[in-house]
Amino acid sequence: MKKILSIFITLVLVISCLPMTKLTAKATVSNDDIEWVEATGALTIKTNEAAVYTSIGGTFMPQWVKLLGGSTSDNIKVIMENVKSLTILEGVTKLEQNCFNGCNNLEGEVILPSTLTKVESYTLANTKITSLNVGGLTSIAGNAFRENANLEMVTLNNVISIGDSAFRNATNLKNIDLSKVKMLSASCFSNCTSLTSVNIGSATSVGATPFNFCTKINTVVMPGNITITISTNPDNCGELYIRPTTKTELSISTTDKTDCTFDGWETPSVGTIANQNAKTTTYTIGASNVNLVANYTSNRTLESIAITTPPTKTTYKEGESFDKVGMVVTATYTGSTGTVTSYTVSPSGALSTDDTEVTITYTENGVTKTTTQGITVRAVVYDISLSTTGTHTFTAATTGYAEQTPFTVIANNVGDATGDLNIALSGTNASSFTLSKMNIDSISVGGSDSFTIKPITGLLAGTYTATVTVSGNNGISTAFDVSFTVNGDNNNNNNGDVPTIRVSEVNVSVLDGLTKYVTANANMNNAFSQSVEVRLVDDAESVQSFTSLLGPDNGQIIAFDISLYIKDSNDKVQPQNGYAVTISIPLPTDLWGIRDSINIGHIEDGKLNILASTLVWENEMWNIVFETKHFSPYALLVGVDTNLPDDDQPQVTEIVQTGDSNTFFLWLGITLLSAMAVVVTSIRRKQKSSSV
Repeated sequence: MKKILSIFITLVLVISCLPMTKLTAKATVSNDDIEWVEATGALTIKTNEAAVYTSIGGTFMPQWVKLLGGSTSDNIKVIMENVKSLTILEGVTKLEQNCFNGCNNLEGEVILPSTLTKVESYTLANTKITSLNVGGLTSIAGNAFRENANLEMVTLNNVISIGDSAFRNATNLKNIDLSKVKMLSASCFSNCTSLTSVNIGSATSVGATPFNFCTKINTVVMPGNITITISTNPDNCGELYIRPTTKTELSISTTDKTDCTFDGWETPSVGTIANQNAKTTTYTIGASNVNLVANYTSNRTLESIAITTPPTKTTYKEGESFDKVGMVVTATYTGSTGTVTSYTVSPSGALSTDDTEVTITYTENGVTKTTTQGITVRAVVYDISLSTTGTHTFTAATTGYAEQTPFTVIANNVGDATGDLNIALSGTNASSFTLSKMNIDSISVGGSDSFTIKPITGLLAGTYTATVTVSGNNGISTAFDVSFTVNGDNNNNNNGDVPTIRVSEVNVSVLDGLTKYVTANANMNNAFSQSVEVRLVDDAESVQSFTSLLGPDNGQIIAFDISLYIKDSNDKVQPQNGYAVTISIPLPTDLWGIRDSINIGHIEDGKLNILASTLVWENEMWNIVFETKHFSPYALLVGVDTNLPDDDQPQVTEIVQTGDSNTFFLWLGITLLSAMAVVVTSIRRKQKSSSV
């Protein structure tokens, strides 16, 4: 027991000596970005960098919190709650989202700098501040200053736009000067229950319910032709602007519009207006919602319009539309001028290289005036670059090699557009390579796409080359070459050089457009002693030969001649005994649906030989592949009845030639003479029998 007690006391002593940590900010910090005094809770923001929203390991926080040691949600909360006063120095232009959201012990007055141009959502929300000067802001983002229940005074300075719910739930806000504000968004002062009057006399755009639940408002100053909706139903949160639920009368007034004459208040559908011809009067609230409208009539005459500030963008590429951002159109009237926005632009759609200006048209009180804005429209540049140029040489392999590693090619958009692109193989051995895809969808500006190419397996010894071309319908065409060497057993070639075989000519009408896909392969180490060429040509005699053997109206016969020549000569050649050449011929697309009824026929010494063949899907098309040792007339026999036995092996059918009429009568004569000889012999035997 004493031993256990001794161990316990020792542990307590050790623990008591350990340093204790506290989730708090650094005591004092002063650097280029911030200044912090923990004793007073005074925070000073000196730069934009201190007000950005950042993160550590997925935990988000303002940069100034990070500079004070913030790293976890717990100590971030403690740091923000320690802030009691806030100073933001001149030179700061932007406060990002949630910059001071949650500084719920921040109190007193906050004066934003005159250099400030932008705040974001929840920039200064959920605090105890009582006074706010927005500094140089002209636009306040939605939700920027919401949930500040202690806020009593707001100085807007030059603000002309207030976003959704910007001051929502500022329940102690009693008065605010909105006389310069032109745009009020939805619910921007929702539930500001201490507001008693609003002046929105300069407003040109009023969103839904900017003052809903502001139940103490009893005076509204509104601009001409802006509709204000009055509600008597505290439970109705629909399209309401003012909710004087505890009032029976509302003081209403309207501000004059330049060069306009006040024509009186529209008669409301419910309730009454004390004096409809007075700009300031009293509205007695009715039993349901109502729209109050002050009517004005323009008494000015439009004389001209001009572009006093050009648009930000004046240079375009073909297909873009005119962008009026930044453009100011000023109308001149008799005795006054004013900015107008309800103008039209022509052309309004896609611009062409023929367009050198756009026409601005504005109509007011039946008078229409126009002006023009010069523009430049250039043609769209279609261009790509490939990640490879020249020739890509695959690593050499030995016959019987395994599947080769694909080579990746990247296509980059280096212009304005590419359009859809096609990828094609061409050249001597195009069918000896395969592409991962044949098409690339249009590549976005600055974007890229990729494809791969590799040699097929099963190639015999030799060097195989092809050209890869990437092209489009907009003048794009760029290419590179590929090369692949297959090494075989060179013991049969004293000099070590492997002969090659290639298709040098395809002049077959049904293969128009497909000639580059006709291929020939052979064991060039043993089949030939020198390089050879394969030539395929239409041959009328071949057509007649097959028709003579198979008869008319017997399917479709596509006949041609296949011959082998010594390279660069007209000397025909045959492979060595025991060796053959593999021919691959692409099928025209109109034969794909009946490809199973196609045979390869060959005529030799008056006999029809049906060769074993295979259908192969390659290069996005069907090909018929066969092996042969002889070279003369060949044909694709489509649906032809050859009367062959049902056997998987290649069959040879001999078609007996009919011959000419002279040969027929010769055989007939011989047959008759033979019959007569038999008769004579029979008669003589009978005579001998009788004489005996």
